[in-house]
Amino acid sequence: MTYSTFLWDEARGDDYAAWGTSTWYFEVDPNQDVVKQLEHYANGIVLTYDQTHAADTYGMLSDKPFDPLGTQAITKETFYALWNQTQAYNRS
Repeated sequence: MTYSTFLWDEARGDDYAAWGTSTWYFEVDPNQDVVKQLEHYANGIVLTYDQTHAADTYGMLSDKPFDPLGTQAITKETFYALWNQTQAYNRS
């Protein structure tokens, strides 16, 4: 598995645009499939997606091969610290 993050420096452009910019975190398998995805918005809202919760009214787990262009590598420990310590808005 590899772990990456990137800053999306634009608002969503939908009904949730007021959430602001977001930082995204990914766990990616060797086939370049996103296995887990965490989105942290400027207003504090966090969304998480994985195989057990792949989509909802706010968004979805990426269904495209992961493109690391523009991302920054992070450690597994950093990813899971965020994943395990964050209460996801879309899973309350």
